[in-house]
Amino acid sequence: MIGVVLAAAAPGQDSTGLDRLGQRVTPRPDEICFLCNEPLHKGDVVYQIDGQRMPVHLGACDDELRAEPDRWLVKLKARGAFLSAPADRQRLAKLWFYAGLYILAGLAFAALSAHRALHSGRRPAVWFAVGLVLNVLAYVWLLTRPRGTGLEPTGVPSGLRKVATTWEPQPCPACGHANHPSAQQCLGCGARLEPKFASETSRC
Repeated sequence: MIGVVLAAAAPGQDSTGLDRLGQRVTPRPDEICFLCNEPLHKGDVVYQIDGQRMPVHLGACDDELRAEPDRWLVKLKARGAFLSAPADRQRLAKLWFYAGLYILAGLAFAALSAHRALHSGRRPAVWFAVGLVLNVLAYVWLLTRPRGTGLEPTGVPSGLRKVATTWEPQPCPACGHANHPSAQQCLGCGARLEPKFASETSRC
């Protein structure tokens, strides 16, 4: 009676193992064992699992596989940066998403920082680089700082640092030719004129 029970239990155990390991097929001559990396021999077995082949030596290797199938089945899953488990792919996708947002924000605030620097007397190239790294912090810092003097020319008289004022032309009393109000001589007839304003070049 006990022998009958043991005989009935053994086939049930084998059937459970085969169900978890998939279909059992004939090995190929060039296959190696999935567990010990040694060439298979005639009479060994290959399990067909989700379209993948798992060659195994009959005996110790097959017993170990049946004892801990999950330990070996997990190794059939693809690993790596681009062929990984779903959790790894999600983490990688989030990393690239946040990196892309940071780069886009950096480009936007780098342009804004360079524009602000150009109109506040600072070097736009330098602040483009700072804005690219610090993003909104660089732009806010520029907004709160007073106007700089880094772009003002050096060695130039103060009268030439601004655009000269344009005055309305005045007609010559002798010939009626239009002349600048600061002109001392008519460009048309050469008559002497009384300038109404001092020339900006004479103040330099």
